[in-house]
Amino acid sequence: MTLHEEINAQYARERIKQIDRMIVKIKAARTDAIARSNPHANERTREFEQREAERYASMLADLQAERAVLSRRLHQESMTND
Repeated sequence: MTLHEEINAQYARERIKQIDRMIVKIKAARTDAIARSNPHANERTREFEQREAERYASMLADLQAERAVLSRRLHQESMTND
């Protein structure tokens, strides 16, 4: 493995760890936002709460996609270097 490949692999491993921590935080925030939602609130408040939950879901999907790409790349590099 070249130095450049090792640096890329190290970056991918560190970024995956960072993403995992962020995913946990976003899941907790999304759960909290859903729990805080008030079915008796006015329509504008309910719309805000819905957008907040959707934003967390979108962030979560983006991070999970990035994690999948990094994991796949890391796995492919390890397979080609064996």
